[in-house]
Amino acid sequence: MHAEVQANPHYTPFLRSVAGVILLASPSQGSALANVATPMVQGASRISGGMSVLFNPAHLQALKPSAQELESVTGEFDAYCAWYSGLHYAALKLAALRETRKTSGFRVVDAASGDIPETTKLVTNWQVQDLEGLNHVEVTKFSSMDDPRLRKILDQFLRMQRA
Repeated sequence: MHAEVQANPHYTPFLRSVAGVILLASPSQGSALANVATPMVQGASRISGGMSVLFNPAHLQALKPSAQELESVTGEFDAYCAWYSGLHYAALKLAALRETRKTSGFRVVDAASGDIPETTKLVTNWQVQDLEGLNHVEVTKFSSMDDPRLRKILDQFLRMQRA
């Protein structure tokens, strides 16, 4: 897919202008919770009006740590990062901001899941930070523009713009 997008001149200005990427509570290496949740959702989806209305079993399947879809996305992203480095003579800035609290008794994206894959570390200027006190749902909910947790995210944007 990256090669197809890269070959389309319509996307070139955007691809060249990216200053960095922030992964906000993203299961970059899959979510261990998907291993547990997938069979439950698949079972419930067989019941009329079951959980299939709320959760897509195929989506959960794709979030398993060993999922082919996840490996494909990582490979495509790594290819983009390598292309970007060749174009700018510098590695793409990448920040993974991880949740630290459980959501309803579960850590949706645990520390290992929220870490950056080793292949991606090789082609980026990366860092990992924990968003102290936030769970997966709260990671996009802030009390104001002065909320210290939001400031941590905004500081990442500023860091990427300066360099």
